[in-house]
Amino acid sequence: MEKRENQKENLLRAACELVAENGIAPLRTRDIAKRAGLSHGTLHYCFATKEELLKALYQYIRSEFRHATEHLEHEDPQLRESLEGQARLRLHLLHSPDTLFLAWRAFTREAWTEPLVGQIVKAHYAEQRKRFEAILARGRAGGALPATPSIPDSVTAAMILSFYEGLTVQWTLDPESVDPDAYVQGLHKLLGLGSGNV
Repeated sequence: MEKRENQKENLLRAACELVAENGIAPLRTRDIAKRAGLSHGTLHYCFATKEELLKALYQYIRSEFRHATEHLEHEDPQLRESLEGQARLRLHLLHSPDTLFLAWRAFTREAWTEPLVGQIVKAHYAEQRKRFEAILARGRAGGALPATPSIPDSVTAAMILSFYEGLTVQWTLDPESVDPDAYVQGLHKLLGLGSGNV
């Protein structure tokens, strides 16, 4: 069992590298197996279908990103579930354009053309909107956020995600075009948090 888990880990790492380099559309199971130093049969033993592989790859990227940002959460156990924490996690990803960042960009980029990838990314954004809705509700309940009765939390959550996506696209195309920290400070000012809450 441990051997199989190690094989899965190697295959997912190889798939992540290939997706970061070339995108999802040209991803071939033979190339993944070769990059991982395993047989094609072993890959199919670990992942029966490409759908299963892509879903596992998405979870792998999320898991690796969480591992890479653990040090941020140790500073404050509630960090991930705050607007400040979400900002810091995203800025950390932007400032570290490594394989994880590039692989995730491939997922979001190809969500329009690859139906399965679209389903994965759609579910991801739905989860993120719910997270931001919960953060906004807690922030208002605790007095840290101003009340905005005319804008539903679902809309505000979608707007926040749109701001972050817009930042990511701009920064990916031209890192010199925008200062991510200033961008996030501006977002927090628009939310009524002031510049000291990023």
